[in-house]
Amino acid sequence: MKKIISAFIISGFILSCSSSNDDNPNNENVTPILPTKIVTDNNTTENFTYKNTTEISEINFLTGKKIYTYDGENISKVSIYDKDKLVQTIDYKYAGSRVSTMTTTLADNSKIILLLDWIDDTHLKYTKVDVANPVPVSGECFYTNGNLSKTVNIIKDGDVTSTFENTYEYDNKQNPYYNVKGFYQINVLTPEFGKNNVTKSTMKTTFTSSAGTTSSTATSTSTYTFSSKNVPDQQTTKGLSANGQATTSIKNYFYNR
Repeated sequence: MKKIISAFIISGFILSCSSSNDDNPNNENVTPILPTKIVTDNNTTENFTYKNTTEISEINFLTGKKIYTYDGENISKVSIYDKDKLVQTIDYKYAGSRVSTMTTTLADNSKIILLLDWIDDTHLKYTKVDVANPVPVSGECFYTNGNLSKTVNIIKDGDVTSTFENTYEYDNKQNPYYNVKGFYQINVLTPEFGKNNVTKSTMKTTFTSSAGTTSSTATSTSTYTFSSKNVPDQQTTKGLSANGQATTSIKNYFYNR
């Protein structure tokens, strides 16, 4: 599990965020719609604070917080706290408007580096460098209309090759985080932060070794209710694991307007 988590420890970047005036027929300058609070059905709450209109400053939750630092138009660092203790930092370097390197520093001062190579606007390859756990990890991401549509992640450990292939489908409504400055650029490896809202995820896992090949598939579907501003008020996600276990989760969104 640690190896799987480390393959996804960073999440990513592309597509500059912009505000929308769709609800303002006179095209007057209005404050962009931004999430201020997210509440899940297990009573987990995240509170968002901003500076300079759309720059995320902090996300606070019961057990800690995330503090965001900007360098011009881009997020350059995320500092993650457990209560008041700094447990992780993520530093971002850019090539133009895209993240090229992500360096995660853990509490024990060990580092995990993700090297990102954009083939074109719709295709990204990445490689993980982890000195403490030198198991080769590589992956590819594919994008459609500003959304992450497919990921392929490969971990090789001795005789065993693990392949994780995920595909995603979306609606055509605005994602809650779309107007948060620089947020998509640092979260491009996860589907929740794209242009639109995920409606279906299909996750296929394959293990290959000298003993043979095994595979399994899990799915999840999300439905939404929307505000008068056409952003999600509530998200209901139903999942079905590879062993047939069903789950349901609910997430409620609150905004600045």
